Amino acid sequence: RRASPKPPEARVCQFFLHGTCRFGRSCSQKHERPVCSYFLQGYCSRGASCVYRHESQEDQVTKMLAAAAKKAAAATKEPDKFSSLCPPEQAAKPLARKPPPPLEVEAVGRAGEKKTRGAAVGSADPSVASPQALSALSKLAPAAETVAETTLPPARTPVTGPVASAFCDALRTWILGQGVTEVSAGALQGFHKSHPQFKDVRFAGGSGGNKNIRFAVEASSVLRWVPKEEVQKTSKDFHARIEVIDGEPVVAPAPAPQAPTPVAEAQHVPRTPCDGPVAAAFCDALRQWILGQNRTAVDTTEMGGLTQFYAAHAQFQDVRFCDGNRDSRRPGKRVSLAVEASSVLRWVPVGQGNARIEVVAG
Repeated sequence: RRASPKPPEARVCQFFLHGTCRFGRSCSQKHERPVCSYFLQGYCSRGASCVYRHESQEDQVTKMLAAAAKKAAAATKEPDKFSSLCPPEQAAKPLARKPPPPLEVEAVGRAGEKKTRGAAVGSADPSVASPQALSALSKLAPAAETVAETTLPPARTPVTGPVASAFCDALRTWILGQGVTEVSAGALQGFHKSHPQFKDVRFAGGSGGNKNIRFAVEASSVLRWVPKEEVQKTSKDFHARIEVIDGEPVVAPAPAPQAPTPVAEAQHVPRTPCDGPVAAAFCDALRQWILGQNRTAVDTTEMGGLTQFYAAHAQFQDVRFCDGNRDSRRPGKRVSLAVEASSVLRWVPVGQGNARIEVVAG
């Protein structure tokens, strides 16, 4: 059996648009005013005299959403005709209802284009819906507010617990260690730097992010809290003051006097007697060195003094002579003492601290 063809969709009555249709409700065509497509584009030249509806997309979406909400409310309403069939004990129980299914709404697109999308009320594809439609959706069916994540405040420490007691004891010891019995409440940076275990401790009794040290000090038996109002009566400090109860400041002991360092003893080098065997060997080696230079005398200022002699006779490099009857702590090698006591050399002063060493003929 062949299916009967669908009747053609009725057209809008043009006479109705101009207010001249004589058939009224018996007219075979639609008596409704479509939305002006030019108005949707924003440039209808007829203005108020246009026979079509000048209705924005936002107004269209508002009407559709209102109709859809009305339809959903009617679908979820319990029929009253079955209320008498429910037992009393079951009627006392709350009725478990399923959430309504997503509503089928039409998202109005650009230039009057319509696309049916299965979605909940208030959701539309931003790529399809116009800005006016999105604005209407946001006003009528706002999305669920997103609760911003908040950081919970740190737990507060009781002012009468063991942590508060340890804090006050450490603060008391620190204050006395500064050589004082009181300190400004605004000058505790040094304490927290030396006691990092109390850096994040916040005591109970106040609000905000303050450490609330005041409440711990007021509950302590070793410290006293002086309000800033009383402090400002005798001082220009704008902070409260923390005082130690029954405590003496720790005074650093004076450094013990140090014994003078025996510099002379530390720098003293053993001296060699000028009349001993080492002095005799020194003078013999010096005599042979002078004669080896084809000379019979040498000035202590010539050829860099006796530098060449000591370079050739390294065994005498660190020898320093002394005389028992003279100061043995004078600096220098004191070669003059060994030469004067020698029988093969002669020491001849030539003035201004210089001298000449001569070989004694023999």
